[in-house]
Amino acid sequence: MYKKGSLIMTKLKKFGGKYKDETVERIARYFGFSAGLHFGTDKPDESRMKAAKKTLKEWTHGNDELFVIVDEKDTVGFVHINYRTGNTAWIEDIYVDELKRGQGIATRVIGLAEDKIKSHRGYTSICLEASPDNKAALALYHKLGYITLGMITVRKEIYKNDKKNETELFGLTYNYWGAVWNTNSIILTSM
Repeated sequence: MYKKGSLIMTKLKKFGGKYKDETVERIARYFGFSAGLHFGTDKPDESRMKAAKKTLKEWTHGNDELFVIVDEKDTVGFVHINYRTGNTAWIEDIYVDELKRGQGIATRVIGLAEDKIKSHRGYTSICLEASPDNKAALALYHKLGYITLGMITVRKEIYKNDKKNETELFGLTYNYWGAVWNTNSIILTSM
């Protein structure tokens, strides 16, 4: 539980069946949010819902933990943590409902996720990824003490693709044509 003063209470609840339908919907919207950053559409369609159901199964097995975010008494999102081999855990995915953004929930959730990771023996660092054009997320992560390690996947299309966009990163302008849906990575190519 995280309290800021005595007014706001945010907690993480381990994912369980009672949260299944709303979590599938949120995962689909999360995929849509990533698409919206790149292609201007974030509406969950049938294919995103199907992918979200599959993703939910993946996130609740093995070295993964999935928590729903409860702010005050409302479920408002999720956080997905992966305990990879070695001493680094990953906060893989964070999603806060659009109407609840900008209220400090993600900041509190990251603190709570860090506490969950610290309770697992042997983990000494935490990583997360963000799309280079998700500037709000990057600013938050830096504010919370995360540093940029600088890994960017680059790709070149060998056939014409009209879905073109640009982003600026580290003072350089990159063109991109797609996103990798199971991570927050973006595929970039410079011109």
